[in-house]
Amino acid sequence: MTTALQSELAIKTPAPEVSPEAVEQLVAILREKPKEWFTAERLAHAAGFCDIVDGQQVVTEKHLRKVRKVASAAVPQVLSWPGSPGYRLSTANTVPEILHAIESLESQGKDMIRRANVYRVSYHKFLRDCPPAEPAQPAALL
Repeated sequence: MTTALQSELAIKTPAPEVSPEAVEQLVAILREKPKEWFTAERLAHAAGFCDIVDGQQVVTEKHLRKVRKVASAAVPQVLSWPGSPGYRLSTANTVPEILHAIESLESQGKDMIRRANVYRVSYHKFLRDCPPAEPAQPAALL
């Protein structure tokens, strides 16, 4: 499903591959302590997104990515933003926190688009300057 903002930006992103049960589990964990911030690692432990090694829960980057993916699918119930202390129920945040989250996410999005455009210009310049018989060498882009 494409949102109005995605349509406006001509960006289509695939829906996260996350089960409704995983979203509900994450939201339920946050509901237990609604005023607390949960780091991705803390959520991974609480949700059981970890491996058991020698009887200990071990959280890897794979597990942290899963938390981020589930939290993303839980929007707008769950709030986080670049530089936030972690994840928390949206209803537990103040209006200034929510506005800060919106500004931070918008700023990050604009920055990513600017970076993509720099890469696009560099890539096209490289291709334009490359003789037709030579294959493009990705390392030469930058």
